[in-house]
Amino acid sequence: MLQEAAGQLVADAFILPLLETMHDSPLRPQSGPFAAGAAEKRFMPLLDRQFADRITQSNHFPLVDSVVKHLSKVSRHKSGGDHAAA
Repeated sequence: MLQEAAGQLVADAFILPLLETMHDSPLRPQSGPFAAGAAEKRFMPLLDRQFADRITQSNHFPLVDSVVKHLSKVSRHKSGGDHAAA
């Protein structure tokens, strides 16, 4: 469960903005045969979501692993503090 939450956080906070930046690049053609059509503009965010989810679900994506490690440490620290206060 922690792995999934960390993957979702990384996908939303880092991967999706990176993909959006790539789509908004000034190097991308604005007109002509290689410009994004209406369907691509409409469905690209859905495809980006799939890409982001697959990237973060891949085995040992370093950023997700770091977030999981940090959240585990924080969780252990908080649960230890709760027991000490009781």
